[in-house]
Formats: sequence, C-alpha cells, structure tokens
Amino acid sequence: MFVNVQNVPSLVDCQIKAWGSAYTPNDSRFSVLTQEDFIRQKMSEAGRRELLGPMDHDSAEAIAATARKWSTQTGIEKRIFFDGSTSELAAIAAKDCLEKAVVSPAQLDLIIGGTNTGPGYPSLADHVKLSLGDESARAACWDLAEACPVGAAAIFNGWAMIRSGACQRVLVVCAEKATTLTNADNWRGANLFGDGAFAVLLVAGDGDSFVFFEGDCLPFDGNLGKVVKDETTGFFQDGLAVHKFVGNVASAHLIKAVAEAGIDPADIKHLVPHQPSGKTLDLLLRKLQKAWPELRREQMQQNVSFTGNTSGASTGSIISHKIDEGVIKPGELVVVTTFGSGLAIFNYGFRM
Repeated sequence: MFVNVQNVPSLVDCQIKAWGSAYTPNDSRFSVLTQEDFIRQKMSEAGRRELLGPMDHDSAEAIAATARKWSTQTGIEKRIFFDGSTSELAAIAAKDCLEKAVVSPAQLDLIIGGTNTGPGYPSLADHVKLSLGDESARAACWDLAEACPVGAAAIFNGWAMIRSGACQRVLVVCAEKATTLTNADNWRGANLFGDGAFAVLLVAGDGDSFVFFEGDCLPFDGNLGKVVKDETTGFFQDGLAVHKFVGNVASAHLIKAVAEAGIDPADIKHLVPHQPSGKTLDLLLRKLQKAWPELRREQMQQNVSFTGNTSGASTGSIISHKIDEGVIKPGELVVVTTFGSGLAIFNYGFRM
C-alpha cells in the first residue's frame, strides 16, 4: 500500500495539532534502570545463576561485565520502566497532548488506541476516555494491534477518518509496557525493552500535514515465526533475521516510498526510525546513506540508548520530545519508518 496524500481526493485536510508523551521524571511510577540495575533488581537469583554461573551470580564484577557486554551489543545503556498499567501510561500521554492543544475531551470525535501490550478489551482507547474524565465526551473508541508498526498504523487510521469527513478531531494514543513482553530472566529479549507512550491530536483543516503513507506486510518464507508473542511461546525473536530484514527490506521500502512521494532526500530534515537497538539503527543508517549520501547521522533522531525498545510507542515518543526541545521545527519535513513482527513495515512523512 502506498498513499501519496496530495493525490487523494478528500472533503477536508488532516492537520497535526499537537503531540504528547508519557515519560516525566516527576512521576514516581517511572524509573530509569541501567543494564546493571536490571540484572540486580529485575532478574531472579535463579536467572542470575543461569546467566552468570552459580559462583558469580552475586559478583559485582561479573554483573558489571555482563552489563557492559549487553550495552555494547545492543547500544542500550538505560531503560525506562513504568510501575503502573499500560492504560495509565497511555493516559499520561493523552493528557499531555490535549493540554498542549488546548482541546477538551468533549471536543473529540474518536480515540484510537495502538498497543501490543494493552488491556485487551475493554480497549486501551476506552480506558483513555475514562481517564480523561469528561462524561459529556462523545468520542468513539477502538484499538489497533500490529507489533512495532502499530503507532504508525494508528496514525494512518486517524488520518483516514479525518480525510473522510467523518471526524473533526481524532486523538491517537499508543502505549507500550514492552518490559512485560517477556520474563526478566529471558534476558536475550528482556535486556532490550522499555516502557513508553505517545499521543497525537489530528484535526480537520486546510492544508494537510502528511505527505505520504506506505505499508506492507511480508508473512512469507517463515517470517511469521521471526518475532512471536503468544500464550504458548511467550516472546521469541530471531534477532539476526530481523536485523537483516531492516537492512535489506525495510530500508529498500523506505527509499522507494520517498521516491514515489516525489521527495528530494535533501529536503528530509529529520528521520525518525523505530528503535529496536543501536546496532540495527546503525545498519539502517548505512543502508540509507548509500542511496541518500546527503543524510547525516545527526538527522536520525534516536533515543534507544536511554529508553530501550518501546515497541509501537518509540517513534511518536521521540517526535513529541524533539518538538518540545525545539529540535523539530514547524515546516520541517519528518520521515518516519517503523518495522516489526509479521514481518511488517509502515512508513510516513509529515510537516508540522
């Protein structure tokens, strides 16, 4: 699927009103743990024994050495943990977004939740609506799930609802307690993940904020088994296969989508990729720079080193923070690329 926004007829355009995010150091439910903290505080004694050996499971030197090894392999130094539910995490981002937009819950037509770690049903969107606390609000609610691309897919869903004329204001909220994807003792997966959330308010207006959308899913040749989360398996990832998929397939999709959208790569001010690991982001950058030699490392916005992989929430969280910091400025072209289980890809471009 490829959508060149300027070629799609519509009754109204879709504009981005505001972005919000969840992490705040003033909320005691958040904690930031180093990889060493994780081994000490989250892994069981049995897990440490299996990881470090029966003689070294409490050794400060062995724990520190393993933490350094993990950080080198993944590019992740610290991760954010949230001591609350996915719905509570989503509510923080939703409230932050609406406060910035100066919009009340009663003005919303629709709330779309995006999550892979949410409450099931009632939906994440239902829980967000309850948390906003306005009983006069008439917003409909539903959720999407599609592994790490879910945040981008939810934004596309909201865009389509605005462009159709069905809605005037759509709040998209994506929240992930990715630290719950696997048991802490399953350290090959558990040493990657962090918790996060974002929200974006889409409104009807003149002049569309979005430039293109592109999505694809490739559940062939055993790809459905590359990243799995279910009641039987728990969490499993073929890390090498996913790494190669990003370098060989996801990068090619993005390059083609940007060309189809008629975008000169030199006009891209910010590239915001999903944040699986530092190693995979380095590979993605190398592949893109072969096609776009003008792309500089500092244009790739990343925070995986101090948040961890926050699944579907990763890109929106970065965008929100970079806007707040003044890094992403009005009018600048931002290209977002997401990828994950399926194996699936969802890309889009926008201007604030």
